[in-house]
Amino acid sequence: MKIQTENNNRRASQASKAKQDTSQAQNELVGSNPTQRNWKGIILALLVIAIILGLIVLAVILVMPKDEYVPLGEKFSLQDIFDPDYQPKKHYVQWLGDRDIYAYRDGYGNLRKHEAANNRSFMLLENTTFRRLGAEIFYVSEDLQYVLLAYNVKRQFRHSFLGQYMIYSTRDPSKSYKLEPVGHPDARLQYAGWSPNGHLISYVYNNNLYYVSDPENVVSTTRQLTHDGAPNLIYNGIPDWLYEEEILRSNKAHWWSPGGTYIVYAAINDSNVPVYHYPVFGGGSNLYGDINGIPYPKAGDLNSNNNPTFKLKAIELSTQKTEELIPPPHPAFKDKQYYFTTVSWRDNVRVMVSWMNRAQNFTSLTVCYTYSGNCSVNLNEEVKQGKGWVDIYTPPLFSASGDRYFLILPDRYSTDSYFRNVAEVAAPIRQKGEKRFLTSTEWDATEILAYDDRQKLIYFLGTGGDSRKRHLYRVGGIDSKSARKLECLSCDMGDQCLYVSAQFSRTGNYYVLQCLGPGVPTYWLKSASDPKYSQCLESNQAFKTRMSVKATPRIEYLEIGVKDEKTDKIQHRMWARVELPPRLKKSEVIKYPILIDVYGGPGGQKATYQYNVGWSTYMTSSKDVIYAYIDGRGSGNRGDKYLHSIYKQLGTVEVADQVTGARALVNDLSYIDEFKVSIWGWSYGGFVSAHALAEGTDVFQCGIAVAPVTDWRYYDTIYSERYMGRPTDADNIIGYQRANLSAKANKFRKVSLFLIHGTADENVHFQNTAQFAKALTEAGADFRTQFYTDETHSLRDPDAKIHLYKTMADYLWDCYNGTTVHGMAIRKVAPPEPEVE
Repeated sequence: MKIQTENNNRRASQASKAKQDTSQAQNELVGSNPTQRNWKGIILALLVIAIILGLIVLAVILVMPKDEYVPLGEKFSLQDIFDPDYQPKKHYVQWLGDRDIYAYRDGYGNLRKHEAANNRSFMLLENTTFRRLGAEIFYVSEDLQYVLLAYNVKRQFRHSFLGQYMIYSTRDPSKSYKLEPVGHPDARLQYAGWSPNGHLISYVYNNNLYYVSDPENVVSTTRQLTHDGAPNLIYNGIPDWLYEEEILRSNKAHWWSPGGTYIVYAAINDSNVPVYHYPVFGGGSNLYGDINGIPYPKAGDLNSNNNPTFKLKAIELSTQKTEELIPPPHPAFKDKQYYFTTVSWRDNVRVMVSWMNRAQNFTSLTVCYTYSGNCSVNLNEEVKQGKGWVDIYTPPLFSASGDRYFLILPDRYSTDSYFRNVAEVAAPIRQKGEKRFLTSTEWDATEILAYDDRQKLIYFLGTGGDSRKRHLYRVGGIDSKSARKLECLSCDMGDQCLYVSAQFSRTGNYYVLQCLGPGVPTYWLKSASDPKYSQCLESNQAFKTRMSVKATPRIEYLEIGVKDEKTDKIQHRMWARVELPPRLKKSEVIKYPILIDVYGGPGGQKATYQYNVGWSTYMTSSKDVIYAYIDGRGSGNRGDKYLHSIYKQLGTVEVADQVTGARALVNDLSYIDEFKVSIWGWSYGGFVSAHALAEGTDVFQCGIAVAPVTDWRYYDTIYSERYMGRPTDADNIIGYQRANLSAKANKFRKVSLFLIHGTADENVHFQNTAQFAKALTEAGADFRTQFYTDETHSLRDPDAKIHLYKTMADYLWDCYNGTTVHGMAIRKVAPPEPEVE
């Protein structure tokens, strides 16, 4: 086994020898004690001692590795990680129109516009307006004439919220206009936003879609476009919980045409979707509590019609004529349940819709006509049965003329190896499009950002062959002078800028480059045509100064090679990110506890170069705990073979990799205490941490599972069926049974488990933890529980979150000191050792 670290064994040996020499020198000098005092001799002897000690100290310092002498600084407190002063500032912008202008909030909270071409900024709205309303969310109209502020906001689910809205004129900010439905003063809206040109407004109230043609005359120019909306039944222009969480990943389900003359909207019907009920305990004068319900189709419900149905409708705003968009007559859709996944406009009258079968291994991209509702197939994408899933959830990016579009698709690199590459697809009318790949790399492109119509250049993010990184690239389109020529635009930003993102202007002339790690995040205004143009928008210098006096972890990356048990050859490799306590010195014999932080879900990643200040900072700084992340099989951005290895077997290979990775770290890093090894995770991470604890009793002593899925039958249909199929004999009942944590309850008698859950979790229902706890009790397993009353999946209440992290830290302290396993002796087994490089 090999391990790549900055420590040098030879230097450590020299340091040890130097210490022995020091001890010997001291013994020899102290041993001489003449009977007569010779003051000159004594002074000379003391001077010699001082010189020798000084030289020894200097020698020790010189031969010790540099990382042994990192200044410690102040420890992070738990409160620090929730303090905004200890989070780097972000500088996000809203690009507007086609004039290379963006809106942003300055350091004083004022809303300003910036003209990139001439580097001038102008005030749009002062911070006093934001403060008066208590508003943080803003939207600027495309023509820069109005600002929409959301206030009195109440979060709903992951992306959705209710809020009130006020419209302000940028020409005269003293003028404001309230956005509310006629006859419903102070109503909270479910969505509000601008059209892609001018200043038309669309909004949703009580599940019905409205639009406003004049922001200064809201009452007289409001038009109600739908009338059948009903809570928890019919959703017009917004998604239900399932589509919001799993497909659209947004609070919006309607799409303006580029010219603002049409709106395509989804009418989602949850009439056949079973309702999951959960108690709300309330408080104060509410003596009897309440019951909330949410339409939520579960994978374990084998009723084939338990999913929401939907209609996509195109409405012409001037006449309110409506046409339903009809998917093509494909066997995957006929008389079956299916989904739509993306909607994007080709031009002012044609819209592209992606339709996906329920098994999520087939997608058809179609061009639909708003005036007839007919849709013609442009491109079909399919993954063969049993090999994985189709992953088209991001709308394709069209050229200005609509004759072509760009998206990321898997491209075969070798016999069984596919990587995500940038494709250009022709979009002819009523004909299938030709797909041509612009990149052909053995690494994944992760996101398309922009298309420059004039230069025919596509800008995108990719790993560049290292899944820990994100760099900005551009490639020439088929008709470009630099067709298929690939360039990296961020690779010269230095070793503190290895993980980036970017926001492009509509023209593609300028972009804001976000350097998100491993150094403290910085934000830069860049010119796409002039590589020398670079203006720092946010350096986070004040944050750096505050952090300079804090004791922060040192971060290392290890590549773990996992061997095949039969052939003893490296089967696959995985990255581990290890955060070391500031006081840890590798040359010392002191051993430290280690905590593995796992997610492990399909496509997830944790071992990246992205900068982070959070609970890991607190645990390393204040608790002297080594904090590690391991990205095993099933994690994202390493090709489809690595990603799809988890298909129909959740709870197996990704769990094995966490156990193997933890074992490798313990075996190869001498400063880890093998009797103080723990693991924790949230949501899917809780599922993996619990499985890893059960399967790795020779490695882990304790673990924490926050809001875990414990049985995939309890989770929603789209997510569960995408990765697991259906729990039937004909499909994958064995996979579901194998993933059920309750079936492993007996294994938890050897370890200590801490289960945590919010009782009002709308995503992973409390039912998961309740049923698992019942099985653990029946098995006589040692476990601890903590529930948070009326809290959702993410524990939104700040006090609950602080309590959570304090409680977990206390639990781990007990675990590391042997008080959570009730004195149980845990036998260490020495299985075949993986290779760490």
